[in-house]
Amino acid sequence: MNGDTPNYPQPNFEKGAITMNIVEKHEALSTEPLITDRPLFLWVEQNYRKLLRKPLLQEEVLDKVVTQAISDENLIGILLFGSLASGTHTWKSDIDLIFIYQSCEPSSGVANLIVDGVMVQYFFTSFETLLENLENVPYLLHIFCDAKILFDRQGTFTPVVNQIEFYFSAHPEIQDEWTRIKNLHQAEKKGPACAQTTILQRWDELEEKYSGGTRKRTFFRDFPTDHSQS
Repeated sequence: MNGDTPNYPQPNFEKGAITMNIVEKHEALSTEPLITDRPLFLWVEQNYRKLLRKPLLQEEVLDKVVTQAISDENLIGILLFGSLASGTHTWKSDIDLIFIYQSCEPSSGVANLIVDGVMVQYFFTSFETLLENLENVPYLLHIFCDAKILFDRQGTFTPVVNQIEFYFSAHPEIQDEWTRIKNLHQAEKKGPACAQTTILQRWDELEEKYSGGTRKRTFFRDFPTDHSQS
């Protein structure tokens, strides 16, 4: 190895899932190992790390992604959710992130990167879009209650998360809905992937129930469902 960064091909992003001006902010991080060997690659790498008593690969990849992302002055917040946030991750876990931008086009979306063999899935939204949906469909934002704030550029994002947490504490019936949804999700993960319900479908169900059948959300409305399962 000469220390140079290999010129790996970039991952493919499905049309409509994300536009290039956002992709370009993160594509420098993305490397693509042999996808067919990814589980074996991760198993070998993670067990080697275990023998050396080193952190799992996901922790190093997370640090790399966050360090690169915060160099963008337009980025105002990063949250971590999923198994890595809860401490239940394993050698094969993905990294799940939420990026909050001051402004972005499109105003929300989902994308995947592969960094050092680890899948990184991130949701992104503009701050304005988040505030708009906090006002109109706060019952859809439970993901923020389970997330850890990794970065808040000006301290303006943390109060919004606090508002979301307060909403759910004041509405235990909706908190119970999300507990049911998470239990169903865990049960579905034990079965075939094709049988799993996506987060978009869950949001649609909740809007049917709490918005009188009217779709009020303005984020993550029309993205491919295979990019939306966290």
